[in-house]
Amino acid sequence: MAQNEFSFSWNGVNKVYFGTAAPTSGTYVKGDICLNSAPAAAASLGWICVTSGTPGTWKAVGAIDGPYTLGTLVSTVATLSTGTVTTLTSTVATLTSASIPTLDFGRTVATIAAPAVLTVGAGLQLYTGIAGTCTLAAVASHAAGFEMTVKNIAAVNLTLATVAGAEYDDAAAVTLTQHQVVTLVGDGTTWYKKA
Repeated sequence: MAQNEFSFSWNGVNKVYFGTAAPTSGTYVKGDICLNSAPAAAASLGWICVTSGTPGTWKAVGAIDGPYTLGTLVSTVATLSTGTVTTLTSTVATLTSASIPTLDFGRTVATIAAPAVLTVGAGLQLYTGIAGTCTLAAVASHAAGFEMTVKNIAAVNLTLATVAGAEYDDAAAVTLTQHQVVTLVGDGTTWYKKA
């Protein structure tokens, strides 16, 4: 690392350095910062000394926006979901795309194989059945703001019909051809089509 290219102190104790990596030699105090002088996508903004010493213990801070790795994306979603700061471990880095469906971020997937009432509480409904009509799940069975996406993956038309307590805001029924999607948001009384 080309460290100490320039440094300054703002509080008389800690210093800010510039370099291409965390310091590997020299003596540093807890709270010292080394800003990345060679920023790049997916690199860190810099490093902070968390234990004083020679060279001390340094940790990366502030990921520069994108592209995200799977581990970064999953830890970000988990942090947003819980509303708490999450300490990352090597476990996050070992996640693969195969392990993603086992994580629960509050969106259940339902596969509908034949015309029926859509599944209550499933945020993603995938239709795989024969041509026909499915009925919307009662909007009152969901919290206000609940979002439900319906995708027709069958090679037939799917009609989404309404019944009392499960009405659309602007139509009696919606027909989806293969691969078409509609997203609905409920307010406790009515399903609204999301633009």
